[in-house]
Amino acid sequence: MNITRKLLPAFAVVLSVATLPAATLVTWDFEGSTNSAILESCTAIEGITASAVGTHNLNNVLRNNTSYVSTAITVSPATAITTGYSFPNTFTNAAYLSFSLTVAEGYTLSIDSVSLQAASGSGNASDSSVRAFYVLSSLTGFGNESDKILLQGSNADGLPTRADGTLKDFSTPLSSSVYQSIVGGTTVEFRIYIQAAGNTQNLEFDNFTLTGSLTAIPEPASAALLLGLIACAGLLFIRRR
Repeated sequence: MNITRKLLPAFAVVLSVATLPAATLVTWDFEGSTNSAILESCTAIEGITASAVGTHNLNNVLRNNTSYVSTAITVSPATAITTGYSFPNTFTNAAYLSFSLTVAEGYTLSIDSVSLQAASGSGNASDSSVRAFYVLSSLTGFGNESDKILLQGSNADGLPTRADGTLKDFSTPLSSSVYQSIVGGTTVEFRIYIQAAGNTQNLEFDNFTLTGSLTAIPEPASAALLLGLIACAGLLFIRRR
């Protein structure tokens, strides 16, 4: 009985795989003192490496630390789309911000949700010009099909303007199985595709955030210890009978 009691703590240690509860995994918050520094400002938990924000085919990439409670990034596409809201054309123009994370070896990752804050960059509170964004990821694919879109917003569905002084919260759960049990060494990329009716017409973003859980995989030595403990427990059970 005494030996069994001594084995119980060891079982508890080995059997408890270290899983961090669902929480914020990484946030890109654009809190920097220069236009380039805002691209490198992010916070990630241990076990995840987050990239600097990438820019592609954008005309403006600017820091806005005066219009909102926190610093935001201001962007506009290099090529305008003047024919109304069109995700296929936006995808073809390939004007986007990119965000990547890499899972450390020895961990598995599940991503539960993606969220951001956004506003039209217009200083005119009544501006209704075509401005929109679309969020896609490498796990479900970068393509011009609408079912690839994870999250979107536009002036047509209530984006606030810079003149309003607020950013609107956007969030969506990621229910596809491809966002679960992502193995160590995997890099996942998210992109915010940008659409505007002019190449000086801006959209503004803040706090691009991913939530989920990270699980540490037991070392081989721990697995061997577990097998040994099971064998010992079996022998004790036989002896007691």
